[in-house]
Amino acid sequence: MLSSAIKSFDDVIWQEDEGYQPPAYDAVRHMLSSVETWFTVNEELVRDPEDVDDDDCHVLWSTEDALDVLCQCKLIEVSDADIAEIAQHEQLKLATPGKKFLLSNSALNTATRLISVATYMFSNNGKNADDFKLLITKKMRLNDEGEEVIDTKLCIWCLSAAVVFAEVARNSHSVILASGTLSPMDSFAGELGVEFPIRLEANHVVNMRKQVFVGALMNGPGGVDLLSTYKNQQNFQYQDSMGYLLLQYAQMIPGGILMFFPSYALMGILKARWERTGIWAKLEKHKKMFSEPRQGGKDFDELLDKYKNIIAQHAATRDVPSGWINGNSEPRETGAIFLAVYRGKVSEGIDFSDDNARAVLAVGIPFPNFKDLKVSLKREYQDNKSRDDRRLVNGSWWYKLQAFRALNQALGRCIRHRRDYGAILLIDSRHRNNIHGNSLSKWMRPHVQEFRSSEDCNSLFAEFFQRNQAETPVMVPVLEPEPAPAPLVPTPGPFVLEYEDDISIKAEAQTVP
Repeated sequence: MLSSAIKSFDDVIWQEDEGYQPPAYDAVRHMLSSVETWFTVNEELVRDPEDVDDDDCHVLWSTEDALDVLCQCKLIEVSDADIAEIAQHEQLKLATPGKKFLLSNSALNTATRLISVATYMFSNNGKNADDFKLLITKKMRLNDEGEEVIDTKLCIWCLSAAVVFAEVARNSHSVILASGTLSPMDSFAGELGVEFPIRLEANHVVNMRKQVFVGALMNGPGGVDLLSTYKNQQNFQYQDSMGYLLLQYAQMIPGGILMFFPSYALMGILKARWERTGIWAKLEKHKKMFSEPRQGGKDFDELLDKYKNIIAQHAATRDVPSGWINGNSEPRETGAIFLAVYRGKVSEGIDFSDDNARAVLAVGIPFPNFKDLKVSLKREYQDNKSRDDRRLVNGSWWYKLQAFRALNQALGRCIRHRRDYGAILLIDSRHRNNIHGNSLSKWMRPHVQEFRSSEDCNSLFAEFFQRNQAETPVMVPVLEPEPAPAPLVPTPGPFVLEYEDDISIKAEAQTVP
């Protein structure tokens, strides 16, 4: 990416003969070349994963050394003003008739992101630099041909959202944060570095006792412990019990079911096991089965449209679901099931109202991978900073917050308006005795019913849906039209500045050719 950005600047600088050209072009091009040179030299410091039997190797620079690197790479010699000058000149060229050499968008984006990161690190007299980590990583990955290759990245990770949010607050008269997953608010305010004197944790707009069934299951069919730790996930009894549990609910629940897992790995393990044992085929007699793909984009959008269209078709013709409730010996399809992962596309920002999600089955507690380098650095950062700033949580508490924010985000896919109804099931024995109750969204906390086994829950569960179907008119979702061709999206530059796990920000470089 850096090489292609430099080439784009070269094409404009060396091949263009159109009169005046701002000196910012040469300055930014020189900065990009300096970064590439430094990266090329220093990537040799990182051992190859295949040489050390480790798929993730890295070298980390100290704060002081990181600032020296930015100076060495000429990043303090360019600024946002240079980028603005280049962008303005490119616009003028674009409006001028005739042949001209234009800078690529990815080249300008690459330079902009690098300069933005450096600006944040040097701002506040360099005090923000401690909130960043500069490193080079090497990781094994599979290419398009299925071959293992080494992926090398230059990374600049920001570990505090307050670095960026302080600027937002400083330039605003009022800031309103609205979400169902902000709690606990004290820690959120500390993470953003801003006090929020006016706070509201509202109750839900629905009648929670009549329209929402919230349960926590300790044991599944066969009395199997539903503890969703890595070790227990490998147990065939756990895998089979989870499959039969879903089969029970496929016969009880009308419309659509969303089932969330902590990882794609677990979702794949369960799906493979259910296919081998025949559980998958039994599920498909009651619900059309969908699985969230790892990649988003057009394929995911088409899959989601198919899911919602199947739900709409069944809602238009539904009387009552088959199997468990009405006792039919011949099951018939009554909707669809979408298997998904926490923090994935399904769990965030998509509206599954009415029959699109009559139930959310939340498997496990989605703690981040503690072996992940970003997670371990963030936990260490929180431990260090929380000793001096009482508004901040320590690394362990931050780790738990990430899990329950992801969990609450997924649970929020169900119940989307005041006439909606649905069920939320927490499927993990770690919810025993409401030990994590305060980490759930406030509107849900008082209504969680704990069940020792799924059998203890079934009669109440079936009655809940029978009653609500009788009292609530069927809301037929609108069939989605065939999706239009997706627009071409320009390839992003090598540095990405984005929120990480809700509260941190990272700037990460892609592999340099």
